[in-house]
Amino acid sequence: MKLEDLPKENIYQVPQHYFDKLPNRVMMRVQENNLTKPVSLWNQQKYSYMRSALAGLVLILTFIFIFRISSPSNPNATSTDLLAHISDKEALDYLITSEKLEMQDLSLLSQAHTDLSHEFIQVSPDDVIRALDEVDLDELELN
Repeated sequence: MKLEDLPKENIYQVPQHYFDKLPNRVMMRVQENNLTKPVSLWNQQKYSYMRSALAGLVLILTFIFIFRISSPSNPNATSTDLLAHISDKEALDYLITSEKLEMQDLSLLSQAHTDLSHEFIQVSPDDVIRALDEVDLDELELN
């Protein structure tokens, strides 16, 4: 069977005057929905400024809330007072992870007597032995 052999007739039937009456039926349904739908304060065009004002108020209140939570409990505290509450371990951890770590920084801490050189000096034990072998001990002066 070929496609050309099939009959070309319209199998669907449209009721008489259907498309003539359709616009009126659609308009009647739209009007019914408009009458039955409750008018909300938020849907009216003249109250759009209220939505904007409410959104701005919520934004301002959120900012104030976050600012109050993040501010220190004592607003008159100096930076020295705030740093006094940081433990030596936290300060040492910060210094170790800092890229600008110097020996002077470690000497300021009470825990500086512990050997931390292996954490921030990138050298192998063989390199240290080689460097010490190259030093002439006779040339060193003891103070």
